[in-house]
Amino acid sequence: MAFDFNQEAARCAVIKVMGIGTGGIRTVNHLVQEGLVGVDFVTLSQGSPMSVSERVGEKIVLRRAMIQGRHHSCLGVGKRQDFLPIGGTRPRLFPEDEDAIQEALESADMLLLVQELDGSASPLVTARIAEWARDGDRLTVVILTTLPAFQGDLPGCFAEEWVKALLETRATVAVLQGGRMIEGFSQQDLHPEEVALLMAEARSHSIRLITEIITEPGLIGTDFADVRTILSGGGPATIGVGIGHGEYRAEDAARMALNRVQQQIPLERAGRILLWVSGSSDMGIHDVNRAASLIQEAVPGDANIIMGAVVSESFSHSLAVGLLATGFGNGPGEHLRMLSSWVSGTSGRHSGRESGAREARP
Repeated sequence: MAFDFNQEAARCAVIKVMGIGTGGIRTVNHLVQEGLVGVDFVTLSQGSPMSVSERVGEKIVLRRAMIQGRHHSCLGVGKRQDFLPIGGTRPRLFPEDEDAIQEALESADMLLLVQELDGSASPLVTARIAEWARDGDRLTVVILTTLPAFQGDLPGCFAEEWVKALLETRATVAVLQGGRMIEGFSQQDLHPEEVALLMAEARSHSIRLITEIITEPGLIGTDFADVRTILSGGGPATIGVGIGHGEYRAEDAARMALNRVQQQIPLERAGRILLWVSGSSDMGIHDVNRAASLIQEAVPGDANIIMGAVVSESFSHSLAVGLLATGFGNGPGEHLRMLSSWVSGTSGRHSGRESGAREARP
């Protein structure tokens, strides 16, 4: 049975997606091209040669920052470890740049910071923005993507420094590992632009998971307060999105999403889960139930799960399942080790089983 979801969504949270550096701007352009609505777009660059969609309302171009008493490019630090701050120092921007960023944040209830760790953007500037968002009581999610191994890895000690800075902002920090996104393709099969597109699509799907569950009319409705319940605790998060087609599209999409999450960390350690099912208007309640049942079998019985099912014609005759899991670990030390391993590409050697259970429910 098909359902008619032609209803008004009485939700008014202001959501802003900020693309930082080359990969972040590419993601914003991709979301605009896909027709994502209900959010405001911001880009942050330092004279990036990339063109930015006309639909992006705010385009901020930074100049330089002061780190450790020296002026450096705010964006484009690459992998040089001598650009790291000492003792938790944050980069200081020009007052005009700070004012532009603060103004962009001003009306937001929720901020999604999107960045690729490709050397075009300093994660320290991202941490500074997340810190301002925290001070304004804005729900903040940082979505990072690492590069595939053949494009280079970040040194582990470099990762740990700015991961610590991000965690101190109490933002939810999700890491999408580039190497996993191109599994099944040989390097010869993929042109660099195709790799960039795949990674932009992965970031776009993650953003849709978080935003459409708030902004789109749904078979199972959720709102900003529901999403805040899952994300307000901050800390590490892992995201998996699967897309299925045909008769078993719900099961295929759910298994794909589960697999992508489990590649980073066992799902039974999660204390909080955001589950999103999206399909075109031919999606029925049975599709949602079949996808949800598979996810629930893999999740601890006392985990806090919030689920939304929304209609999006972006998935014509297919079905997408998104899964965001958080509430891991036993505190800041474990969170730091976990995120650092994801960013530096050592998560396969750090499943987390040895160092703590999932976050305890209150």
